[in-house]
Amino acid sequence: MLLKHTILYLPAQFLGPLTQFLSVIVWTHWLSPAEFGVLMLVTVTHELAFAITLSGFTLYAVRHIPDASDAAKRREFYNTEATMLVFSGLVSMVVALILLYVVLDIMPSALMVGATLLFFVTRSVNLHYADRVRADEQFGNYTLLQVLGPVLGFVLGLLFVMNFEATPAAVISGYALAQLIALMIVMPRAGYSLKITDPNREMIKGAIGYGGPIMLAAWLAWFSDHGIRFIVRYGMDLASVGLMSVPWGLGRRGAAVTANLVNAAAFPLAVKKMKEGSRTGAMEQLSMNGAMLFGVLAPTVAGVWAINELLVKAVIDIRFQEVTIALLPIAIFAGGLRYFRAHYPDQIFLLDGNTKKFIKIDTIEAIAVLIFCALGLMEFGLLGAVAGATIGVFIGVVASFTYAIRAGGFNVLWVHYGRIIGACLAMVLVIKLLPFPMTIIGLVASITIGALVYALVLAPFYYRETKEALASMRS
Repeated sequence: MLLKHTILYLPAQFLGPLTQFLSVIVWTHWLSPAEFGVLMLVTVTHELAFAITLSGFTLYAVRHIPDASDAAKRREFYNTEATMLVFSGLVSMVVALILLYVVLDIMPSALMVGATLLFFVTRSVNLHYADRVRADEQFGNYTLLQVLGPVLGFVLGLLFVMNFEATPAAVISGYALAQLIALMIVMPRAGYSLKITDPNREMIKGAIGYGGPIMLAAWLAWFSDHGIRFIVRYGMDLASVGLMSVPWGLGRRGAAVTANLVNAAAFPLAVKKMKEGSRTGAMEQLSMNGAMLFGVLAPTVAGVWAINELLVKAVIDIRFQEVTIALLPIAIFAGGLRYFRAHYPDQIFLLDGNTKKFIKIDTIEAIAVLIFCALGLMEFGLLGAVAGATIGVFIGVVASFTYAIRAGGFNVLWVHYGRIIGACLAMVLVIKLLPFPMTIIGLVASITIGALVYALVLAPFYYRETKEALASMRS
């Protein structure tokens, strides 16, 4: 079941994050470090706006959306959802204006203002609907929402900068337009309401009780992920934000590409077992999810470390290369830690509805990240900022595992982890021994050979699973 759902979710979970990963590389060739810094601050500030306005209701919807067979209850949910989306959109636009006129301290063009406002609103609705249709197992709609925004947005943004002017406004316009197109296609298929009325009080209470603490945790998590950019913004300048954002963005999105291959399909299966009344079954599923997650994150982190200089020199613009080579190995490790924690030990608290633990863990991590990042920046510049943020992320991982073990039923399948680490070591050894040229061809060859070595070392241990995967892919 896990393997089948993983394959069904594969296009959405691979193409979207992969395009976001590649976009970081491409925009270095079109934007200056300062312009790239502006683009990154716009995109990450939206994540904060979503976290403080809609993420709680979205998580409530995933867990408690009325069954489609209850038409009246589902319609009531749609009406409440419409009200929440309008509220989120208004607050998001205020946040966007504060970013443009206060944080960035620039005089934005009319295009920049309009594109940013549209980006904030459409992105929030897109994220909400993606999670909502995933809860209904609407694989097609989920794929459209996850793919059209980042993939079509990247294509449109690239067309705009190639044919008009290479500015952050042109890039943001492409993504905003793509997100709007995605919503116009999916919303009629997924069900929606345009009726703005008094929301259902029971649903709002449920969202506050269940999603509210998670919303606060998401806000704190945002500081862990993106506080570093604002520390660098005020500690240095916008150009430094751009230089640091390339390795930090590649590290986060590289880990996201691989983590999402497993998580989108894995967690709903654990939720399903929990709903059926089997906490033991849910914990067993979670343990297997963790092993699979480690199986994709570990080779990603190890592989990027092994081909760091080759990767950067082959694809990153020369203006960003020196800083990226120095910071990428640390950044990919931080990204791997962050996504491993979020999609493994943290999920035991989601299953148990113990949202208070999220707040405790994310508070610990956010404080640690901000303190160590600021201290590192003051002492060692950008290298110190990234290393300090990574220390804070590691402290969050330790806290999460500690609380998860105390919750009971949590199990780590150590035998799988040992095999995966062994395969990673073999992969790194082979890559380091072979003389790859510092070109795109050398990069592709190193990735291909590394992946083959990793798969061949693990294949004998998972013969049955490999055979099942091949059969599922053929069907």
